[in-house]
Amino acid sequence: MVNDNPLYIVLDVETTGLDAKTSHVIQIAAKVLGSEHEDDLFSEYILPPLEELPPIIEEITGITYTFLRNGGYDYATGNHVNPAREFRDVYLDFQSFINERASGRPVCFVAHNARFDISMLDSELRRWRV
Repeated sequence: MVNDNPLYIVLDVETTGLDAKTSHVIQIAAKVLGSEHEDDLFSEYILPPLEELPPIIEEITGITYTFLRNGGYDYATGNHVNPAREFRDVYLDFQSFINERASGRPVCFVAHNARFDISMLDSELRRWRV
């Protein structure tokens, strides 16, 4: 039987660059499409294994290395956030967020540049598994 009631999740990732082999994910954000409930938003920052972020990335994203290290006010969500965590911890929380909301339904990710976002997540997962 085909489930015709998928859960749509809008996904966005921010990274330290464009090359999946050398760049790292610094934020995973997701929102349940159509939901206004504040618990249906996931936004977590990731501390990359770098000494600093490239200046162009700080300019484009507004995310600074100091913000990742220390936390601070997140203008995107309007909340104070703690210092960024390791990719593994954030990704496991992201999986839980998706699984709890899906409740067994299929999940369909919606993204502006899905191929890039997924390739960056895949690259991080490969590094994690090594």
